[in-house]
Amino acid sequence: MNHDIITHTPVTLNNGKVINAHIHKLPSGMYAVHFDYVFEANTNSTRTKQIAEALWRKQHRDWFRFIRFQRSSTPLPMPKPTNQ
Repeated sequence: MNHDIITHTPVTLNNGKVINAHIHKLPSGMYAVHFDYVFEANTNSTRTKQIAEALWRKQHRDWFRFIRFQRSSTPLPMPKPTNQ
């Protein structure tokens, strides 16, 4: 990949499964999140993606706010990365 992983932020789904999410610093200097989705047969992949992203926003609110408002006139400080 052409960008650096800053931290890992796992997401626990309602069924107890864990999806890995990674915070990346892109070449542009911006930050983004990437999910390692696990899709199963006979499931709605779009719904799985929406649920995982909603749970990530809830479980890692500090990172969500940091990424969401990084272009704001008053950006939030970066949360402390966790090493997992």
